[in-house]
Amino acid sequence: MEQKDIQQTVKDILTQYLMQSGMRCTPERYAILHTIYEQKLPFTVDDLYALLDEHYHVSRGTIYSALDLFVRLGLVIRHPSTSIEQYEKCYGVRDHFKQVCTHCGRVTDFRSQIVANSLATTHYTRFRPEHFAVCVYGICSKCQAKLTRQQKKFEKEKERKSAESKKRKQTIENGKQS
Repeated sequence: MEQKDIQQTVKDILTQYLMQSGMRCTPERYAILHTIYEQKLPFTVDDLYALLDEHYHVSRGTIYSALDLFVRLGLVIRHPSTSIEQYEKCYGVRDHFKQVCTHCGRVTDFRSQIVANSLATTHYTRFRPEHFAVCVYGICSKCQAKLTRQQKKFEKEKERKSAESKKRKQTIENGKQS
């Protein structure tokens, strides 16, 4: 499905739900949905607010409410993270494989045919799966390198202080012997 078709489909899903629920079809909801479906990467509420602020004046409260609605409708997925909550468009995307850095909150895609096959062949009791999202939590290579540098720096500082302490003790002992 092309991007233009997906945009129209998600707009139609939203319109149908709003009309059936007796909710108002506000331009702000459509602007938020349109902006989300223009994104290629996961985004935060702050990212979305900044993008919308260029063309629309939408409050953060309106964004949060709209995101909650879009998650319920299956148009957006919320990526739980230990540091930053991120969202991503999900209509037309069958299954999600994500790596979530517990240090910086960065979310990246990965592929695993083994996991996909395993989930597809799993027998579910009284349950019909529609799609899945697999999140693997850990530390990305960038943060790991940063942590390693910090650890090495800490160890060097510790060694330096230990050497200074030994040198002071020797100086004191040499002074007592004189």
